[in-house]
Amino acid sequence: MPTSFYVEFKDGYKLKIDDIIEFTPSQIEEVNLIALQWSYQELRDQKYGIDFNNLTESQKTEIVNFKNSIVGTGNSQFLYKNKLVRFGEHSLIRIFERVGSKSLPTIIGIIDKIQKMNEVYKGQWKGFPQLSYTLKMIGDIDNFKISISFIPVNQGNRVIKVITVSNINPSELSPTSQHRMEQRIGENPKLSQMLKKIKEQFNKD
Repeated sequence: MPTSFYVEFKDGYKLKIDDIIEFTPSQIEEVNLIALQWSYQELRDQKYGIDFNNLTESQKTEIVNFKNSIVGTGNSQFLYKNKLVRFGEHSLIRIFERVGSKSLPTIIGIIDKIQKMNEVYKGQWKGFPQLSYTLKMIGDIDNFKISISFIPVNQGNRVIKVITVSNINPSELSPTSQHRMEQRIGENPKLSQMLKKIKEQFNKD
């Protein structure tokens, strides 16, 4: 089974999917069907990816093992310093929204959690060459979840990119509670200004 294949979006744009798992024929068909419903930019512009819920148990094990092969090379400070675990714009904004900080101790604490996570909650696809995988830790009473992808770098190696961070309970999944969270930030001038600076910094990169 292939780890890479091409999909074509409804606007004719072709993209090579290149991931760590071996995709089954039905999974390849599912990704292709998603692509046919969107233009390339439309899907990339969506706030959330499309859930990809039919990962097999062997694929989930492979994802956890591959994650462990990266995070097992050193402690969290080493992983961050050597860019083996990287943070995207959306993940830093989400971290700030959730905990009001994007400080180094906060980042290191999140990498600590990634090291301990041992279960794949779901996969998602948002028009990128790699799927994202939401991880959690079995028995975690805080139900902390982190979505990551495995992006290729030099010489065929891959690193972890953190996509989103969430501490989810059922009430947080509702649009009303998401609005309340955004409203809390909007009502706090200091938090709003810090969030604006994060976004401006990424726009410069």
